[in-house]
Amino acid sequence: MYGLFLAISTNVAILATAGYHFAFILPAREDHFRELFRGTLMILLSVVVVSMLLVPFHNSFYTLVPGWGILGPWALLLPLSILLQGLLFLFGQSAGRYKQFTVNTTFNAAFNVVVRVFNALFGWVSSGAIYGLILSEVMVRGVLLGLFIKPLRSFGLGKVLTLRKPGRAIVMLRLYSRYPRFVLPTRFLGLLFGQLPLYFLATDKNPASIGQYAMATAMLVIPLRLFGHGLTTMFMQKANETLRSDPNKLASITSRLFDRLMIIGIVPFAVLIVFGDLIFSMFLGADWAEAGVFSSLLGLYFFFRLLSEPMESMFSVLSLERRLFLFHFANVVLAAVSLYFGLYVLKNVNQALMLFGATGAFMYGYLSAHILHLSGVPWRRKLINSLLLLAVAVVLCSLLRNVLFGGYTMEYW
Repeated sequence: MYGLFLAISTNVAILATAGYHFAFILPAREDHFRELFRGTLMILLSVVVVSMLLVPFHNSFYTLVPGWGILGPWALLLPLSILLQGLLFLFGQSAGRYKQFTVNTTFNAAFNVVVRVFNALFGWVSSGAIYGLILSEVMVRGVLLGLFIKPLRSFGLGKVLTLRKPGRAIVMLRLYSRYPRFVLPTRFLGLLFGQLPLYFLATDKNPASIGQYAMATAMLVIPLRLFGHGLTTMFMQKANETLRSDPNKLASITSRLFDRLMIIGIVPFAVLIVFGDLIFSMFLGADWAEAGVFSSLLGLYFFFRLLSEPMESMFSVLSLERRLFLFHFANVVLAAVSLYFGLYVLKNVNQALMLFGATGAFMYGYLSAHILHLSGVPWRRKLINSLLLLAVAVVLCSLLRNVLFGGYTMEYW
C-alpha cells in the first residue's frame, strides 16, 4: 500500500511540474525565473485540483484497476501528497538556483532520517500498521516544505508567489517548452531503464531474482545518491554561469567533476564487483548471496552511470535536450533486447543481467565520452584512465579475496 501510494504521488507530482522545474537554474534574468516559477506553479495547482475532483470516486476506479484497491480511503490523501511533493520539487530547484546547496542536502538528509524514525516509532506503537508510512510521508513533507520557506524568503520568494496576470508566465513556459517535450520524457526513460529487469523478471515468474536485483541496485546506487545527485545541481549552475561568462573554462570544470566522480567511484565499485556475494552473505545471510553476484555483474554499468549522470545537465545548458532524449530512448531499446535475449534465448538470469550490465556500461560510457567531447575535454584519455584505474582496483581486490577467502564461489555464476 505504501509503495503504491508513494509511486503514484511522486510520479504524478513530476508530471504536474511538466519538467519545467529542471530549467529554474537557466534564466539569466530574475524576473524571467519568477514568471517561469509562476507558470510551473499554475500547472501543478491545476493537476492538484483535478485530482481533488477525482479521488472521491476512488472506489469506482478500483473496479477498473483492482490491484490499486489496497489503497482504500487513503487515496483521499493523494492530492495533498502530490501538492507537497510538487512544491518540494519547485523549492528544491529554486534553492539550487540561489546556490543554497547545503539547504537541499541537509533538508533531504533530515527528511529521510525523520521519516525512518517516525515509521519505526509509529510501527512500534501501532503494532506495525502500514498507514503510518503514508502519514509520515505526508506530515514530514509538510514540515520540510515549511523549512524551505525561511532560506528562500531572503531571495524574494514572496515576489515569486505574488498573484499576477498569467500572460508573461505563459510566455516563459513557451520559451522553455523543450522541457516537457524532451526533458520530462528523458527522466522517465532513465527511470524505465533501471526498472526494466524488474519487469522482465516478473514476466519470467522469478520473484526471488526480483528481490535480489532490487537489493543489489539499492546498494549500487548509494554512491550516486550520496555524491552524484548533490553535484548535479552544482554542476548545472556552474556550467550555465561559465557558458555565459567564459565558455573557454567549460572544459576545465567538466574535467574536474569527472575526475572527482572517478575517484569517488573506483574503490566502492571495485569492492562490490569483487566482494559482492560475500558482503551480502555476511550482512543479510546466505540467501542474499545472489544479490552480491548481481552487483558484480552490474558494477561497471553503475560506475559509468556515476561518471555521466551528474553531468547530464550539460545537454540542458547547451540546449541539446533532444539529443539526450534520443540517447535514453536507444538505451531502453537495447536494454530490452539484451534482457529478452538473456531470459528467453539463453534462459539464464545471470547471463541476462550480464548482458544488461554490459549494455548499460557501454551506453553510459559513451554518454560520458560525449559529454566530455561537448565540453572540449580529451575524452579518450579520460575514459581509458578511468577504466585502467578501475581494472587495477578490481585486480587488487581479487588478489586480496584470493588470499583471504580462496577465490570465487563459481556456483553463483
